[in-house]
Parts: sequence; C-alpha cells; structure tokens
Amino acid sequence: MAVDAGVGIVLTSPKGDRLEYMIRLHFLATNNMAVYEALIHGLKIASELGARCLYIRDDSELVVDQVMKEASCRDEKMVTYYDEVQKLKEKFDGLELHHVLRRGNLATDFLAKLASNREHTPPRVFVNNAHELLIKLAKAPTPASDAAHAEPVAEPTVGTKMGTPDLKVAMLEPSWMMPFLDYLLQDTLPVNATEARCLARSAKIFVVIEEELHKRSPSGILHKCIPTDQGRELLLEIHADICSHHAAPRSLVGKAFRQGSY
Repeated sequence: MAVDAGVGIVLTSPKGDRLEYMIRLHFLATNNMAVYEALIHGLKIASELGARCLYIRDDSELVVDQVMKEASCRDEKMVTYYDEVQKLKEKFDGLELHHVLRRGNLATDFLAKLASNREHTPPRVFVNNAHELLIKLAKAPTPASDAAHAEPVAEPTVGTKMGTPDLKVAMLEPSWMMPFLDYLLQDTLPVNATEARCLARSAKIFVVIEEELHKRSPSGILHKCIPTDQGRELLLEIHADICSHHAAPRSLVGKAFRQGSY
C-alpha cells in the first residue's frame, strides 16, 4: 500500500498521434488499485475524445485477466473497480485489453514514476491530481442507521404540556451546477431568453460523466465540479491548513484548479 502514487496514460491514434497524461494519486493505493485508476481515467479520457474502439496494453496480468473475465474478483475494491470498467466499456464499440511485460510498456511506466515522485512535468504532457478514489465503496452501518430501527416514541396525548424544541435549521443555498446539469441532462433552459443564451454558450465547456459535472480545461484535462460549500472548504485548507498556501486570491484559486477541482 503506497501513498502519493502516480499513474501514466498514453493514448495513440491510428495515425500515430500521441497524448500523454500523468495523474498523481493523493491517497493510499495498492499496485492493482493504481492500475484500475489508470484504466478508468484512460477510458473516460478516450470516451471524451470520441474514440470508439480501443486496444489497451497493460503490464498487470491480474487486472487484465479480471477485466477480460478470465479471473474472478474477491476483494471488495477490485469488484467495484471491475463493475466500473464494465460500465465504461458500454461507451465503446470495441475494447480489448492485453497483457504486456513492463519492458513493453515503458512510456506509461516512465510517466507513472514521474507522477509518483512529483517530479517536473515534461513538455506536452497533461498532468492532473486525484484526491479520492474513482469508485464509491459501500459504507458500513452507522449508529444513526441503527437508530432507525429503534422503538418509536409515543406521541403525547391531548392536554400534555410540551416544551419548545431547540431547532437548528440549515439553509441550503442552491448549487451553481444545477442549471448546467438540467441543461446537459434534460435540455432544460431558463425562461429568460438572455439567461438561456448565456447558459447554452457557457455549457459548451462542461460535460457530464456518471451524472457528475466536469469542466474541460483548454489543455483537455477534466476538472470535477464541486458545490460552493466544498469549494470554500478546499480554499480554506489550501490557504491555512495542511498546504499553508498564504497567497493572493487569484493564486489560491489557481492552485485549487491544479488539484483537479472547479
């Protein structure tokens, strides 16, 4: 199990054009988890670029055998990763995954080492930061869920004197992402003609993946869109917490972008 690992992805077109990606993983990950992370990232990028058929080479024989249904998955994480890959396979007309020796996969291995060591990014290589797994694991039961099965409290009878409850009401502000999600998923625009034109024009740089909104940067990297409250927490963490990045607002927001959030 390693922290601050990295993966490399190389996409090659039939004409020989290459796109190279480095993704820095800021969480604990085994070698097989890192391989699955690279595979899923690569499938999503290829889908966004309009690829319909993929021939994938990887040096993890276990992951290749699992994806091609030649080996079973027993670990919960591996099963969840496998299910995610199967969902993404439906976006392509053809997809083959083949095992190669590490010496036959030197380009991606080189990028993965650069990403893992947090070294300088080579020219014409896209880099991104991943701060959480691409999969969602089932959560263990919590005390709150157990409380749902507790015996119901009897309601007071008529004439019973009741005190005034101490209520704390949280006012939720509407998410800035909802208009874009409504337009991209349901083709719904605001009633106001001016607002509708602005939204349709701005939505061209956004894309929905697995019902989550992402913004496409000029370099082609996808930034995961987050609600305003999470954005404030991220900026606060960068500014004064673990990163201790005391900088001007423009630099602070730019660092958040480079961490893969928008």
